[in-house]
Amino acid sequence: MDLKQFLTDILTKYTRQEVADRLGVTRQAVAYWVKTGAIPKLRMYELKEKVELDDQQERNTSEV
Repeated sequence: MDLKQFLTDILTKYTRQEVADRLGVTRQAVAYWVKTGAIPKLRMYELKEKVELDDQQERNTSEV
């Protein structure tokens, strides 16, 4: 999956503000990443981890 696709997928599930809040950055930073198609590697790693954790929690909740 390329970076633009990754960001697009994330932003279909979360708003830019939600992504910014999860990563401790501004909404403008997220907008810049979307515009340029570039995201710092550390932030991308953090975002992947948080999204995977959210997905896992959703699955666990739906199983109950």
